[in-house]
Amino acid sequence: MAMGAAVSGYLDFTSIPTGTIVSYGIIEGANSEVGRGTWTSATGTLSRDTVFSSTNSGDKVTLGGSAEVFVTNLAEDHRGWDDIQPYYITGQGPSVAGTAQYGTTGFFWYKFTNSAAKDEELQYSFQIPHRCATGASIYPHLHVVPSANGTAGNQDVKMSISYQWVNTGDAFSTTTLTTPTASKFTVAADGANKHTLWAFDAIVGTGKTLSSDLSVIVKRLSKTDAEDNYTGDVWFRYIDLHVQIDSLGSYLETTK
Repeated sequence: MAMGAAVSGYLDFTSIPTGTIVSYGIIEGANSEVGRGTWTSATGTLSRDTVFSSTNSGDKVTLGGSAEVFVTNLAEDHRGWDDIQPYYITGQGPSVAGTAQYGTTGFFWYKFTNSAAKDEELQYSFQIPHRCATGASIYPHLHVVPSANGTAGNQDVKMSISYQWVNTGDAFSTTTLTTPTASKFTVAADGANKHTLWAFDAIVGTGKTLSSDLSVIVKRLSKTDAEDNYTGDVWFRYIDLHVQIDSLGSYLETTK
């Protein structure tokens, strides 16, 4: 799409560095379109790479030579992915993972040991922030540091995550947790002491709202699951949630 002269009182596209991806709008008579494209200064053109909405059923509108094109701020510009971290961590009883010094660094980290005496656990709580898309699924990720390289027959770690996800005003269950099938993660042949990301399956967020509470229990199943054959320890750095963001916050104090 070739750009002509700027409308009086407005800057033209030449002020934009070449190669910049911009959100644009087009108006020509009864036709309109919004999308995202790339500006090329050498040719004075703006590509129409992605059309988000248009009067042509979401496709590019046909231009007649008198269209006005402008850079704009779209709702899609505020959508993306982000991490959220827990606001609370706890562990109680004989199954809680203990802390130990990582080498001689002076760091004391939680550690899931290779002991088959118990399934060690940690517990976390998250508040879903106002910028998150309500009802969207979330993706728990573990950040860990294996203590030794993985080898054939000595590389698999079984981890489970159990949770309750409760909206404000709803009741927590005193008896029941949701526990998906445990996940098996493989320690790489060169994985010793590497910051490693292990991703659980998505937790479906249908019906969940902002400020809802997600409380989780993370366990290494070194006692109860024979598929956990890794004899090394797993240093546990943290758990986060990958979430979809659709706004800078909520329009109202307690609702979107």
